[in-house]
Amino acid sequence: MLCLYVAIPFYNNTLITFIVCMSWYFNDNYCLISQLEYHFFGQTFLFSKKVKRVTFLQRNIVYMSQLSKLLINY
Repeated sequence: MLCLYVAIPFYNNTLITFIVCMSWYFNDNYCLISQLEYHFFGQTFLFSKKVKRVTFLQRNIVYMSQLSKLLINY
């Protein structure tokens, strides 16, 4: 649910989205939540057997959704 909350430009999710984007930056483009799920459960929320990097397209979708939210609200 956090993935959807970050990707869709809700009114109050700018801070959480910023924290997630910074975690991608400092964690070599790996999702911290996916790594924790893999560590504790042996698979990720996408039922993958290994942790995958956040791609350039996926990062840009989040950036553009936040940018569109800021432009529409102001």
